[in-house]
Amino acid sequence: MRSIVLGGEFARRGHDVTFASLKGSFDLLPLNSNDIAYSGIRKIELEETELMDTKALKAKSTKGAYDLAFVDGPHLSEKYEESLTSISKSLAVLDDAPSRKHLAKILIDPAFGRRPAEYKDLLPHDASILTGARFAALRPEFLEMRPKSLARRGKTKAAMRDSKHIVIHFGLSDSNNLTCKILEALKQVEIPIETSVVIGRVNSHQAEIEQASNLLKQKAQVLIGHEDMASLLRDCDLVIGIPGNSAWERCCMGVPSFHVAANAVHESINKNMAGIGAIFDLGSHQNLSPDAVAKEITRHFTDELLLVTMSQSAALLCDGNGANRIVEHLESIN
Repeated sequence: MRSIVLGGEFARRGHDVTFASLKGSFDLLPLNSNDIAYSGIRKIELEETELMDTKALKAKSTKGAYDLAFVDGPHLSEKYEESLTSISKSLAVLDDAPSRKHLAKILIDPAFGRRPAEYKDLLPHDASILTGARFAALRPEFLEMRPKSLARRGKTKAAMRDSKHIVIHFGLSDSNNLTCKILEALKQVEIPIETSVVIGRVNSHQAEIEQASNLLKQKAQVLIGHEDMASLLRDCDLVIGIPGNSAWERCCMGVPSFHVAANAVHESINKNMAGIGAIFDLGSHQNLSPDAVAKEITRHFTDELLLVTMSQSAALLCDGNGANRIVEHLESIN
């Protein structure tokens, strides 16, 4: 999604943009919508056997050469980056952890607490490195709705509704089916809540999730492939999910969040964010306890100050201008 966001920002500024991805993945992205932010972006669909083949990409392209190629995917190696130099003058890469070498001379890693020095031995010596949540690329609607979302969280308790709205969002696939563990926890919560479960169309646990949500005593809905996350976040009181680009969407909107770590990278990010009070860390998915989750939900909704301070800390991390900063930087050096 972050690649699409950057493509939209480039297109908005009048640049000629092409997006190449695996066949079928466009069904999950807003390129298929009529959103003006993504209009004019050309699509190249690649078969799985063509994904690592620059020749296939070149053959399907309508352009002779590109000024800049963005690489976003842990499976795309330094060797692949090298092959892109045959069709692009410059390379940029989006990464999530300093764990592999890159040929690209521009790197963006929006992880909170990430330092450029961590990539020193993994990039060319003259590389430009943009790290931290200031460079989180979010869709423009999050920046637009940020003021209303933050203002809503500043209201007094008397002005807030009695029923609290919780959003559960563990990404497109949720391979560990953490969603159902959280739904199990919500069975034990006695305070009035409404629940919105957001899952991707590729989630293989859809039937189980729908069944579990139907068993809740309180109001719940399952949203499949939901596109208007900005409005949903603006109107909710708590999100339970994992770190990633969606975490920066929540921070931008000042939404209090509980995070679960699905891997070692997540554990590091959660530790850093919890350290400044921007999230509550539920720990590793392997040790996730529905009982403990239920107790923390009740505790946070009972003590209003906990969510207010978390919201304020989160909002300071990300202001929604990351895509603008990235594109401005790239325009200045290309």
